[in-house]
Amino acid sequence: MGAVRRLPVLPVYGVVAAADVVLAGRHSRRARWCTKPLLMPLLIAAAMPADTREPTVLAGLALSGVGDVALLGEGEAAFGAGLAAFLAAHCCYIAAFRRRRRAGVRRWSPAAGLYLLAWLTLSAVLLPRTGRFRVPVLCYGAALASMAVAALGTGDPRLAAGGAAFLVSDSLLALDAFDVVRPPGADAMVMLTYTVAQALIATGTARTRPGPAALGPTGTPRPH
Repeated sequence: MGAVRRLPVLPVYGVVAAADVVLAGRHSRRARWCTKPLLMPLLIAAAMPADTREPTVLAGLALSGVGDVALLGEGEAAFGAGLAAFLAAHCCYIAAFRRRRRAGVRRWSPAAGLYLLAWLTLSAVLLPRTGRFRVPVLCYGAALASMAVAALGTGDPRLAAGGAAFLVSDSLLALDAFDVVRPPGADAMVMLTYTVAQALIATGTARTRPGPAALGPTGTPRPH
């Protein structure tokens, strides 16, 4: 029953995601009210059939949907609301990934070291520019990097790729939002990596069950 439900909706998510990527690249904020708010509800319906639903993942997707809508607004309040929603979403994903940590998967790997280095470097670049958002941005970056590392710990390539794509997406967004650098097509690239990341996380958690844990030590931004 789950597979029957998953197949028709996932392509719809892909179409809406592609449309939003194009609209983001064209800076069509008003038109994106017809696409961006649909992304997470579609993904929940597409990738989380009733027999594999997990509350933490559903909460993460739902909170991401709140963040998507918030970031369509303008100003500090909208940005702050979006940041808070995605921070909570990452905490949900971390909890879900920790429940899927596989025995024998190294907690620290070269990729995890790169994530840590990326977070430290990004924080050093951003903090002088973040103004009143300094502490929230630092906390958010730590949660984002922790989520990506936790995804590695599952040993699932799909979840690991989703964590990496999310890290890339939010790094690009932060560099643009705080006027560090604006690569060509930044808005489109942010949404492309973001929608791919969410799809990988949702479908990856839907197809796997939580496993036994491994033994061992445990400024004003522009809206998007």
